[in-house]
Amino acid sequence: MDDGDIAAERAERWLELDLAAAAAQEKSRQAAARKLGTQGKKPGLKVECAECGCTIPTARLVAVPGAKLCGECATHEEQEQARLRRLKGHGF
Repeated sequence: MDDGDIAAERAERWLELDLAAAAAQEKSRQAAARKLGTQGKKPGLKVECAECGCTIPTARLVAVPGAKLCGECATHEEQEQARLRRLKGHGF
């Protein structure tokens, strides 16, 4: 095996690694799109809060996949549920 063969072999291996990295990156992107519920939809599609209609931040959608409420509305909902549980616990 001469230097030319070794160089060609290395170049081929680097190409294989680049293709594998690109495939892994695409798989990761698709998994993130599935998690966000945006697979097959236009990039930048916004998810609106079911309560107030504001755009739910991407960070919240990543943290809470399938979130239907923005953080503020979710907090209000949780507080209302806690209040109702307290009332129920007191016999109301």
